[in-house]
Amino acid sequence: MSQMAVLDVAIGLTFMYVLISLLVTTVQEWIASGMRLRATNLYDALANLLADPQLQDQPAYRNLVVDFYRHPLTQSLYRRPGIAQSIASVAEFRAAAKSCLPSYIPSRVFATALLDVLRGKASASSACGLDALFHGASDTIDKLPEGELKTTLRLLVGSVSDQTNKLNAPAEQASKRIEQWFNDAMSRASGWYKRRAQLLSFAIGVTAAAALNADTLHVANTLWHDTALRTAVAASAAAYHAETRGPDGNLVPASGGVAVQYAQQIKQLDASSLPIGWGKHAPGSVPLALVGWFLTALAASLGAAFWFDLLGRALQIRGSGNPVSATTGEAVERRPKARN
Repeated sequence: MSQMAVLDVAIGLTFMYVLISLLVTTVQEWIASGMRLRATNLYDALANLLADPQLQDQPAYRNLVVDFYRHPLTQSLYRRPGIAQSIASVAEFRAAAKSCLPSYIPSRVFATALLDVLRGKASASSACGLDALFHGASDTIDKLPEGELKTTLRLLVGSVSDQTNKLNAPAEQASKRIEQWFNDAMSRASGWYKRRAQLLSFAIGVTAAAALNADTLHVANTLWHDTALRTAVAASAAAYHAETRGPDGNLVPASGGVAVQYAQQIKQLDASSLPIGWGKHAPGSVPLALVGWFLTALAASLGAAFWFDLLGRALQIRGSGNPVSATTGEAVERRPKARN
């Protein structure tokens, strides 16, 4: 076998990984949207950020995360704003994340709503303006019961009023520091979500590989021994890459809803010429099939963008080499043109 045959097998496997990865991503997004995993992850991150064991014996501060979600600014981000007042417990609020709580909260909203909630607990005064709220941030924090939350907030904004005499500088500094605290926490939460999403992606990948009989070992072996099929798959991969490549060379996301994307991806798998499926390509040894499905799922968990970029590089190498015979699959040496 020539080096071109090895390259075509690699192109076929990479092509399969692109299509399976897209299918896995579509199913994952459908699950994440249906179960509102991002909203639940955000709620857990805020509960962790505002948790303070020393405030558990303080009734006014025990359910601080619930009070934050009940603030009017936060409620404006709900899918169903009026539901907040009907939720009684912390557990019910977390459950509500799956139906109505926001999946994203701007850092400015967090800083404003949190300080307003804390100010309301420390003072019986009426609502105040935004500048007054942040100008009085240090006083609000000083009135908090002793604990981890007070220590953290005091470190963040305890001395901003001493930094400058500019009119609104202390308020701006207080806001920016609380917002940065929130953004740092959201970066950690994003890491938690990505790890969970990757595990979910792998589980979906194993299921998809088994359902489609997308066995890496079987596909590689079949392509290696079937010259015509190998050439057809390489041609399908080249056509697919040309159709879905954007101006920047990256994969263009499919348009339409989840159901439309899923149908398109199944259609592309059927038209790919890849030796997958349960009809014509029954697996051989069960242990080897399990290993093959595992390898497919592992590859799919890396994401379609990674494999699409690799597919483009492989096709570029193939295109720069000698042409391939459609009958033998071997490279045909280019002969120099005769000079007159």
